Amino acid sequence: MPVVVCLLETATGGAYYIATAADQIVALPTTVTGGIGVILNLYSLETFMQTQGIAAMPVKSGEFIDMGTPIHPVPDEQRAVLERHAKEFHQLFRETVMRSRHGLAPQEEIFDGRIFTGVQAAGLHMVDAIGYPDDAVATACGMAGLPRAQVVLYHRCNDRARSLYSTTPNIPLQGEMTALNVPGLALSRMPTFLYLWQPEPTMEKLTGR
Repeated sequence: MPVVVCLLETATGGAYYIATAADQIVALPTTVTGGIGVILNLYSLETFMQTQGIAAMPVKSGEFIDMGTPIHPVPDEQRAVLERHAKEFHQLFRETVMRSRHGLAPQEEIFDGRIFTGVQAAGLHMVDAIGYPDDAVATACGMAGLPRAQVVLYHRCNDRARSLYSTTPNIPLQGEMTALNVPGLALSRMPTFLYLWQPEPTMEKLTGR
């Protein structure tokens, strides 16, 4: 079954990763896409804990079991291990893109995590065409050999998003004690390697991390 993806406002990192599985990718001229990279956000709470009179007293077995903990700086050896993981995941991302996007030139700038506009992405063959949702639907109809098709929009129950151009955050922003998702303060949100263009840390909240 042919699959056509239409990239709207922002389709970077994991969103672009998913899009590469499609047969055709259509992007708006103003789409922000790319962000082919991997990031693991770690934070240091050491100074904060000291000002609050809190001292860490971990009891552990295994030198690396608390690797990435925010209660003390990351030693060089542990950082090297985490960087190897990030590079491995990045290489898998890169190989997937190269395998899916035929004709894509293996230019290093495509894979260094930077972002592109839809027009730039088309010039680099990261997307197949510049257009809008109607153009993506027309492309799908052509691939399916149909003169027209009924478009169905799926949305969550009680979701205010009732059009392609309306979005709803994955989690409510009200009632949160901190705007920043700091590993260690929220134990249910462990640090995770992310395929995510992340210019500022609160993006973890907006994307439901």
